[in-house]
Amino acid sequence: MKKFDFPLEAALSLRRRRLENEEARLVRLFRELEDIESARRQLNAEVKREQERVLDMRVVDPSTDIQPLDRYRIYARETNERLRLQIADCQKRVDLERARVVEARQAVEVIDRLKHKRLAQWEREAGKEMEAIATECFLAKWARERKDS
Repeated sequence: MKKFDFPLEAALSLRRRRLENEEARLVRLFRELEDIESARRQLNAEVKREQERVLDMRVVDPSTDIQPLDRYRIYARETNERLRLQIADCQKRVDLERARVVEARQAVEVIDRLKHKRLAQWEREAGKEMEAIATECFLAKWARERKDS
């Protein structure tokens, strides 16, 4: 009985590696997106803290200059907008990479289904071969016993 051989094993292996690479890229993009969103949250928290600090200072000394806070707000608004654009860009790249992962997964599944179909066929053929061998052994034993008696 010959061993199971799947001629597309190399292609399946290649497609599995591609899927792993695409999934790894997607994970990196998710991390990048989380980092940008985290930076945006930190910036918003800093702006809030700075506003509270200046308000507290104004309670103590109403003549406290708020121009630095206004400049900081402008900087924060511009930075926030830049981060928002980065998030939108990263989200587009995430969506594209998700599509690539789905495509790569489907490519693996197509060959994997072919492999399972071929394996089932091989198992049926192997079963028939084993049955033929068992029948041949039985008949040989039966013929020997008949000859001996």
